[in-house]
Amino acid sequence: MIPVPKGTASLKDIANEPSERYKRLLNWEIEFCNKNKDMIYSRARFVYNSVVVKKDSLMVKNCCDFKALEAACAEYESEQRE
Repeated sequence: MIPVPKGTASLKDIANEPSERYKRLLNWEIEFCNKNKDMIYSRARFVYNSVVVKKDSLMVKNCCDFKALEAACAEYESEQRE
């Protein structure tokens, strides 16, 4: 839910991970996320809308300022294009 400027993230090559234990952990995490993708997106949308659209005071108090993060991300991307 935190915006990431285009071109700043990279894929993790799990196959080349030297630690078998860490490799298993990463695979379990991917499997969990893939199995629960719809629930994860639904909850993320709920949190975002509760903060940005509904401005639920408890959610606003306990969450990041998504609009400020989006603006900072857009500004960074704009600066990188110049």
